[in-house]
Amino acid sequence: MRVVAGKYKGKRWDVPHTFKARPTTDFAKEGLFNILANRYIDFGSQPVALDLFGGTGSISLEMLSRGCEPVFTVEKDFRHMQYLRRVQTDLGDKNWRLVQGDVEKFLKGHTQQFDLIFADPPYWMRTEGVLHRVEGTEFHGCDDSWDKFASLEDYESFTLQWLTECRRLLKPSGSIWVIGSMQCIYTIGAAMQKLGYWFINDIIWHKTNPTPNFMGTRLNNSHETLIWAVKDKGAKFTFHYKTAKAMNSESPGRQMGSVWRFPVCSGSERLKDSEGRKLHTTQKPLAMLERIIAISSNIGDVVLDPFAGTMTTGAAAKKLGRKYIMIERGEDYCRYGRARLEGVELEDSEFARADFDIKPPRVSMIEMIEAGYFTVGEKFFLKDGHECAELQPDGKLLYNGEIIDIHTCAAKAKNLRAKRVNGFDFWHVMRNNELVSIRIIRENYRSSLKS
Repeated sequence: MRVVAGKYKGKRWDVPHTFKARPTTDFAKEGLFNILANRYIDFGSQPVALDLFGGTGSISLEMLSRGCEPVFTVEKDFRHMQYLRRVQTDLGDKNWRLVQGDVEKFLKGHTQQFDLIFADPPYWMRTEGVLHRVEGTEFHGCDDSWDKFASLEDYESFTLQWLTECRRLLKPSGSIWVIGSMQCIYTIGAAMQKLGYWFINDIIWHKTNPTPNFMGTRLNNSHETLIWAVKDKGAKFTFHYKTAKAMNSESPGRQMGSVWRFPVCSGSERLKDSEGRKLHTTQKPLAMLERIIAISSNIGDVVLDPFAGTMTTGAAAKKLGRKYIMIERGEDYCRYGRARLEGVELEDSEFARADFDIKPPRVSMIEMIEAGYFTVGEKFFLKDGHECAELQPDGKLLYNGEIIDIHTCAAKAKNLRAKRVNGFDFWHVMRNNELVSIRIIRENYRSSLKS
């Protein structure tokens, strides 16, 4: 067994012939790591690596050699672990951490925490019989095997289990989004409150193209509910308020509300299997996941989806520059989902970066006086051109014989009830015989700092 590339390139170890596990071939390792390096991983950024089935340690050594720090290797076979420890001692690299034990138990005790979790769990739709459209064709709704539960108690137990694990894995500053229909969202919400989650918002996904109620026996079910929550009351969580306003497609620049309008996946967005049938019955709109990830996480954050399905969460995360971990047990979903993720490119956008929420540098009036943007003794005017105050060397204003800051002075000059307002919204100075807002002058000064 030898290392193909990196700082340990060419190093060799003999693997005991009695081992059932054999080292991965050099050809296979080169192919694997070329794909990882070209498409998914910047090994220069020293990513953390986890090898769940250590075996001979061949893959772990390759990851370690290429810059992963640390590398966790899990192996339950006692003889294999003895061998791995000998290689570890020979190598002398403290970034290689060996864990002897069962993979399932290791994962349950896994302590990596996530910045954002999006969960789209089974809805437990309880569908029965065959439903037909008005014209007589059969409608295939959510009747998948993974959506079957024996009873309410069974579904409640399942919900509490995965929500408990998610809470354990969520950072104190992270947030979780859970989506569900009327059949399950109240059960999920009650479980979340029981476990101590603190709700931030509930959001209505208003479907602009919902499936009709073919029988005409009830209202058209045209929405689903999202719960946005944090781990504990008082948690400080990421929320890009101004980015959300900018992403408000219905009322640009205004506060984003809690009713979001997106169409159900259709056309080219809907993933199909090899026979042209929809791959997943509850695939979510990419635009909705992009909005969630953009407003409640940052570039480089790690996003977890425990019910990944068609990997929409991963696609949105990758597009917006977030890291992601997708958990999915369905073989077809994994196969098609991987192919989908391979086609996603990073889009370096103002929404991905949350540019709208970047706070400009704080600057003082004294700084701007020293830089020549204001002059001591110049007059400050209100918008109507009424001369009110005179600038002092300390950046304050002389007003009716009193020297006060520009914010308190603005409130007094406008005779407002508030004792203090933002003076940059009210004061103007004369430039080239025209009144110019001091806010504009401050922005010009800030721009000069960038250059």
